[in-house]
Amino acid sequence: MSGSMYLPDAHVSTLVAQIKKLDHKENDTILLLVAEHSTFDLQALLTALKEQDVPVAGGVFPGIIYGNCKYDAGIVAHVLPVMAKASVITGLENSDFQLDHLPDFPDKQQYTALVLVDGLTKHVALFLDRLFRHLGNTTRYIGGGAGSLSFVQKPCVFDSEGIYQDAALVLWLKTTVGLGVRHGWKRLRGPFVATNTDGPVVQKLGNQPAFQVYSQIVNMVSGKTLTKENFFSIAKEYPLGIYHPGMDYIVRDPITFTDEGALVCVGEVPARSMIYILRGEKKSLIDNAHLATSEAMSDALSQAGNHNLIVDCISRVLYLEHEFSKELDAVVAALPEGASTPFGMLSLGEIATFKTGRVEFFNKTFVVGALQDIPSPLAVPPTP
Repeated sequence: MSGSMYLPDAHVSTLVAQIKKLDHKENDTILLLVAEHSTFDLQALLTALKEQDVPVAGGVFPGIIYGNCKYDAGIVAHVLPVMAKASVITGLENSDFQLDHLPDFPDKQQYTALVLVDGLTKHVALFLDRLFRHLGNTTRYIGGGAGSLSFVQKPCVFDSEGIYQDAALVLWLKTTVGLGVRHGWKRLRGPFVATNTDGPVVQKLGNQPAFQVYSQIVNMVSGKTLTKENFFSIAKEYPLGIYHPGMDYIVRDPITFTDEGALVCVGEVPARSMIYILRGEKKSLIDNAHLATSEAMSDALSQAGNHNLIVDCISRVLYLEHEFSKELDAVVAALPEGASTPFGMLSLGEIATFKTGRVEFFNKTFVVGALQDIPSPLAVPPTP
């Protein structure tokens, strides 16, 4: 049995039997990416796997990817080599959370941090900043935001011990990673200064309520009038972009607005940051997914990763609609011959090491990682 598969939604006993067949070694963890419309009892699955001594960790996402197909139900199960037990960081709804019990690795030790976080918790960017400050830039990061497309927050990241809300899970992978990070959204209007923000809430752009500025432009360009009822269906085409000199925008996805006229995004928006309103073109998004995949392969130590992990924003699916299949086809087309089957998640926010050298939280972005196993040192026979 291989170390990767897609499992259709089924009874817990069936899923356990299939997961146990995966080819895994002592220092492996089985990553489980669960689609949110699955009907099986996740806690029962975790309990059954723990009883069978099968180490697992993962998250619940709006959708999952295997090959060039997306699924709204079922599980992608993939065996990954790990250097230490996964770390669970809780309390991300408050800014005083602690990074306790992180493992200590030797300086210059190569590894990858796979970060799965509750995509609807308040302090994702702050968590990533503290994680980066703790680990430094010798670590490379990839991951995404778990949760429900309903935007109703609930427990969504898990390990063998339980399912967590307002939490992050870090898997310490014994791999290197080649990364590609692209989005394809284009500048429409701006810049505006985010004069008042509170985490993911943008209260003012310049001296005006953020929704007032945003809606005037979007209403004019789209020919529609934004309301609470239609906001997300229209705004998915008009994200915000945080400007970084000499680099691509970090995209933020507005998902609603408050009665006070603030915009609520997925992910923090720094106060005093320069903001542009962006607009999508479907061909540009698809082309950038292909380009990101090519860049990840070039960035990897070899041209065919042992594990080709995709983190693709669910709002790209909603925007591309039936053309989303072209994005996944473009990914497969960019893989070299003999590459392993790509797999991944449709996320509420994407995580990766950015060109700044730091780890960033993105929206509406396509991230791909070509993960390469780090071989264990050969045993040296004792001197006679």
